[in-house]
Amino acid sequence: MAVDIQTDSLRGLREAEARSLCDSILVRSQADHVRVRVSAGWRGHTRVAINRITSAGSVDSVSVGITSVFGKRVASVATNRIDAAALLDALRRSEALARLAPEDPEYLPELGPQDYAPAAGYYTATSTLATAARAKAAALAIGAAREAGLVAAGYIDVRAGSEAVATSNGLFAFNRRTGVAATFTVRTPDGRSSGW
Repeated sequence: MAVDIQTDSLRGLREAEARSLCDSILVRSQADHVRVRVSAGWRGHTRVAINRITSAGSVDSVSVGITSVFGKRVASVATNRIDAAALLDALRRSEALARLAPEDPEYLPELGPQDYAPAAGYYTATSTLATAARAKAAALAIGAAREAGLVAAGYIDVRAGSEAVATSNGLFAFNRRTGVAATFTVRTPDGRSSGW
């Protein structure tokens, strides 16, 4: 059940890694149906307050969600550990909980194979916005606020990674994505007016 994870300049998992991780769970399922969702990636942030950078950081993470179904009894378990023992434990816990769950009259069967158009939503330039690059961007806003005699506060949030979903009915979908959001608010020194 172990999955060999490679490291390279891309954030998140490669498609083959995500598929292998999903398949390692699907083949061990004892449920009528199972769905596996794998999210992996990196997130960096920079916070600004009172015209200075107050914090910055980043985190790499992997999350595996397993949904087991018996009839119309459904339960999900999530874990951030991807070693074989942890994945098997999460799978068995989702199955045990599904057996105890009340029937869901609105449950719809898991999807089978689908054709999805490729999405080009991963940008290396975004995925490499490390602390120094975010600090440089924040410094531009801070400098403009100081020049105008205003006080700036804000937040820069950058994400890059991958998402996969697979079902026991044969669906497998994979996508890479990046995103960045920057918000800044400026106010007068007396705090009587502000804008962003």
